[in-house]
Amino acid sequence: MMSKDNQWVWIHSKEELKPYKSYPEYLDHNGKWIIYGPKEAIEDIGYKMLDIVGKDNILEAKFSRNPALVVPDGYLLGKDHALIAYCDDRNKESVKRKLKDSLGVGSMFWKYDRDTLREISERSVHD
Repeated sequence: MMSKDNQWVWIHSKEELKPYKSYPEYLDHNGKWIIYGPKEAIEDIGYKMLDIVGKDNILEAKFSRNPALVVPDGYLLGKDHALIAYCDDRNKESVKRKLKDSLGVGSMFWKYDRDTLREISERSVHD
């Protein structure tokens, strides 16, 4: 299933997944693989994710409709887009293999959701 907002195209599992028993468990273990690249490549991977989200330990995914606001060295700010595949850190290596083997993803970056939440909180304090 897919849904869209102004920034993201979300890819959801057909069945509702409840991988965590509590919010602290979610904070301890939920994270994401982030993939950057040109819009066409990211969209191509995103549409292929429709077949694997909800399987192989991939909880959810999304890809950007607009260029990413932050990119690592080697990528083009204002040009490259992002795809994010969410998973539990206890399965992150198997998800990484799946992204590489099934979708041909080369470079990707791991980030915990707790770090994203902390960054958002720090930004709102400074705004």
